[in-house]
Order: sequence, then structure tokens, then C-alpha cells
Amino acid sequence: MKCSCFVLKITECCNLACKYCYMFRGGDFSFKHKPKLMSIEIAHKAILRAKEHCLKHKLKNFNFVLHGGEPLIAGKKFILDFTTYAKKVFKDTDINVIVGLQTNGTLIDEEWCNIFKKCHINVGISIDGKKEDHDKNRVDLSGRGTFDRVINAINLCKKNNIELGVLSVLNVNTDPTESYELYKSLNVKGADVLFLEANYDKLPPKPIEGKFVGSDTPAGDWLIKFFDLWYNDENNFFERHFSQYVKSILGAITNGDDLGESNNEILTIESNGEYESEDALRICGNDFTKTNINVFDSTVDNALTTKLSKAYYHSHKYLPKKCLACPIKQTCGGGYMPHRYSSLNGFNNPSIYCKDLLKLITHVQNSIVDSLANSNFVNFSLDKITYEEALDIIERDEFKIKGKWKKNQSIGTFRD
Repeated sequence: MKCSCFVLKITECCNLACKYCYMFRGGDFSFKHKPKLMSIEIAHKAILRAKEHCLKHKLKNFNFVLHGGEPLIAGKKFILDFTTYAKKVFKDTDINVIVGLQTNGTLIDEEWCNIFKKCHINVGISIDGKKEDHDKNRVDLSGRGTFDRVINAINLCKKNNIELGVLSVLNVNTDPTESYELYKSLNVKGADVLFLEANYDKLPPKPIEGKFVGSDTPAGDWLIKFFDLWYNDENNFFERHFSQYVKSILGAITNGDDLGESNNEILTIESNGEYESEDALRICGNDFTKTNINVFDSTVDNALTTKLSKAYYHSHKYLPKKCLACPIKQTCGGGYMPHRYSSLNGFNNPSIYCKDLLKLITHVQNSIVDSLANSNFVNFSLDKITYEEALDIIERDEFKIKGKWKKNQSIGTFRD
């Protein structure tokens, strides 16, 4: 096992109060007992641990993702110090170090833009569709919408020639066409749409308005409409999930914590210096991800030995029988591990978004087959499969799968 990415929680506080926030409103209250800001000493030690791990495992690339809360609250001096120290530590190696930062954008000014450019930081800004939709959920501490401030931040970054991506949380009450048109108008490098964090104990909400009311797969239907716009647009932007789905269906090995078959080589570093597994796993319960393993005391290899870290690392291999019988499992990978949790069965469940993913990915595959039919790929073997056919295959083959399941007191049940 190895780690190629640290998500550093450099703040455990935020200047917004987003209504769906998994960190502060997801049922885990551990942030209340951690420093609001990561010390620079912890940040330095995390960088040293990363180098130590890279050299041991001969890694050629390592990612640092600065996260929160809202990471810009850590301040400009902290970000400058972090990137400067990382560059210094890795200078005598041939390891490619990438620094990214995910922000709500409301604090960005000219000076921040200069820092992003100077430090070569990849910037992602969160925005949830058009103003009316965004402002329903992404509000500040006074309850005011933040859309206009986010748009100003995006425009400021573009004015300073900063290539950035935007990140959205899917809202099944909205119109995917309007969202697509907004992302196109922003002229950003890429846009990524994520499922709302949910599992069997915290079910995703059903649509109460819009086109998908009454649908059994509202998130899948929303994404299918969004995909069709993207796939048929010759001048589309980069969309990580869609790009990965297409590559996987065409035979490539894809890498993603919520798709594909690769290992998940990610650890979170909390503001108190503790290693934890994937950040979103905190929706599974209070202190669910707590380890008591700190960067000052332990190596990265040691942090990867916890039961939860092992399960997350192998989450695209530790799959329930329903997933193992699924014809699109190589692309889906069982989905995102936090979405598979229930207090009854641990992670021995398909994703709470299983049907949405199945409907979406079979649609993507059929779109590719139609495209290939009009091309010169005469010897390429790829068949169409309907959503209904895929459901029938799973129902037919699920109970033919052999395999034992074992109970783990910390994380529930997973496949041996």
C-alpha cells in the first residue's frame, strides 16, 4: 500500500454555512475538538512525511490538496510558507509535486491571484449552478447567498490568467441544461459535478420540483441530460467523471476514488496532525475516521495500516455480491465508499446511488457504441446494454457469486 495524495485540512472552520455541508452538518462533530487552523509546524512535518514515503516507494508524483473548511482562512502567509517549504524539501528529488486548493472563492482578491500564480497552485472553486440554485444552499454565516461573490472570484482569476476548475454538488431540483450553459459561459478549464454526500443512514433527498419529480433515479437522469449536452458539444469543457467513464468503457484503466478499479492512494491530514482516511467518510458517524495516529509520531506506511484505511484503499475490490455481478463494475468500481455505508451492514452494500450510476454508465456506453458505429472502428468489440438488461443480469448472477464476508468491529462488513 502506498499514498500519493494528502488532503490537508488546513482549517477546521469556514466563512460559509452551506446547508448540505458534510463536514459541519454531516453528523461528525470532531471538528469542534481540533484546532481551527493547522500550525505551520504540522504542515512542515506532513511535507517531510510525504517525501519520506515517496522515496521509500519510489513514487514519481505526489499531490497536496489544501482543504478545509475554507482553506483561504489559513491566510496568505501560511499558503506561501507551505508551497515554499514543499519546493525546498523536494528540490533534491525528481518527484513531481502538485499543489491544489479547493475554495468557496469568496475571499479571493488580487493578492491571492498573485500567490496562486507564483506558487503554481491548481485552483478549484465551488459553485452550484445558476444564481437562484446556488444561493439556496451556499450561503454565508448571515444567510446571504454567495453567487455574485463567487462569479467575481472566477472572473478575477480569469483576468489574472489563472486556469481553474469549478466543482458543484448535484441538486436534483435544478435544470441540468441551465447548469451546463452556466459552466460553458464561465469558460473555465473544467467542471465536476458530485453526488450529494449520502448513504443508507442518511438518504439523498427526493426531488420536490423540476423535471425529475417521481423518478426512481433522479440523480442518474439529471446526469444523463448533462452528459448528452457535454458529449455532443464539440467545444466542451473537461468533466472528470464523464471523461473517466468514456476512457474506462474504451478499455483504459481509470483512477478515481469514486470510480474505476485502481487503489485509492489518499490520506487526510487533520488540523491537529492526525492521519485519517477519506474525508467524506466522516458522514458515517461521529469520530468515525479518528485514528490517534499523528504525523509527528508515525510514518505514512503506519497510517495506512488502520482497518478503515485498508478498506478505503481497496474499496474498488472489496465489493458486495451485487457489485461483483454487475456488468459495469469495472467502470463504476462500486461507486464512492462513503455512499455504501449503513450502520447495519457497514460497507457491504452497493452505493446508495447504485441505480443512478447503472443508468448513467449504460447510457454512456450506448452513446459510445453509437459513435463507433459511424466511425472506422470495425474490429472494436463493444455492445449496447440497456439499463433494464443490466438490472436483469445483476438479479440473475448475484447469487452465483462465491465469496466470504467478514465482520470488522470498526468499519462493518466487507468482502474478504
